[in-house]
Amino acid sequence: MPQQQRFKAEALWEQAGSLFSRRHAALIKKLAAGLLALLREIGDENAYARHLASHGTTHSSAEWRKFSDERFRAKYQRAKCC
Repeated sequence: MPQQQRFKAEALWEQAGSLFSRRHAALIKKLAAGLLALLREIGDENAYARHLASHGTTHSSAEWRKFSDERFRAKYQRAKCC
């Protein structure tokens, strides 16, 4: 393959790769944001943030302990049978 044609082919591959990246970057970001939101909900981070907002407090180890104790107390008071 002549030198000039090789450079054209490399340029086309680079353009195709960057076009693919730009097209899918937004989709990948949305998927990552959705996954992080799901993990925050599973890990009680969102519930803790709501707890802090409703009580008008800031994050601290004592506040986390209070939040955790309330959540576990509520969870285990609703005993499941069988």
